Amino acid sequence: MTAMEPETAAITGTVMGVIMVMAQIREIIAVTAQVMATEMETEMVMHPETIMAEKGMGADYE
Repeated sequence: MTAMEPETAAITGTVMGVIMVMAQIREIIAVTAQVMATEMETEMVMHPETIMAEKGMGADYE
């Protein structure tokens, strides 16, 4: 990096910091969405044990 005025360096540093934070937030959102999608898939697929447990509680799957 070339030498620059202190003010310019501070502004550049702030801008780079903001960009990095935005990238991290975007990554967190992506991971959260992926986890939620996985949980939804898990709920959609009923496991035999779950069906048996629910049958025991009065739910009937015919």
